Amino acid sequence: MKMGLALVVGVLVAAFALAGFVLPKHVTVGRRIVIDAPSELVWADLGSPATWAEWAEGPAPQVTESDPHKGLKFKRDLDGTHQFEGRVQLTKDGTRTAVAWVDNIYFAHDYAGRYRGAAMNVTHGPSIEKSLLALKTRAEDRAKAKHIVAVPAPQVHDPALTPPPDEPKGPTPPAPVEPPPAPVEPPPAQPAPKPVEAPPPAPSPAPAAAPAPVEPPKPVEAPPPAEPPAEKPAEPPAEKPAEDTGS
Repeated sequence: MKMGLALVVGVLVAAFALAGFVLPKHVTVGRRIVIDAPSELVWADLGSPATWAEWAEGPAPQVTESDPHKGLKFKRDLDGTHQFEGRVQLTKDGTRTAVAWVDNIYFAHDYAGRYRGAAMNVTHGPSIEKSLLALKTRAEDRAKAKHIVAVPAPQVHDPALTPPPDEPKGPTPPAPVEPPPAPVEPPPAQPAPKPVEAPPPAPSPAPAAAPAPVEPPKPVEAPPPAEPPAEKPAEPPAEKPAEDTGS
């Protein structure tokens, strides 16, 4: 019985130590809020560490960087062993200010402390929310005293933040209904192709005409015998004129 109990305890201790190796050594916790006041009225409290005890929970910060237009970076003790490395970022838009508060905790080789870090969003996150709400109240009271009207600011997205607290929203307007697309007219019907007429049949060749009968050659008639030429009568000899002898 004792051996079994010791074995169970040993397994639990080993599992506890092994989980410490697996848990993250870097934890980030953050919250965000929108304040209906200009950034200079927010900075009146944020930029004065001496007044942090009046609105922020926890010990006073050790400011490492400070900018009235952007915010500040600081360090704070968590338990005497670990430190927060935090930053408060201001985003100005008109007469409103978006404030993002992020705390980073490094547990390094403190494997038991990593269990605490796994729950920091639940244990430390509400403390940041309360501090931001108190900062919001103080800054907005100053804005009301100066009759400053708040102008809506766009949403600020910081990927380093854990999900911020939900803000009250009005009813979501219905999305505009897009008209249905115009029907696509079918292409005009193509006329059916005319049937190809078969060529008329070639006329059958006429029967060959019988050759005309060949007439036998006519006999060649012998030419008539030539008549002998007629003999001309002999002409009498011409008489010679008489010679004149009287001289």
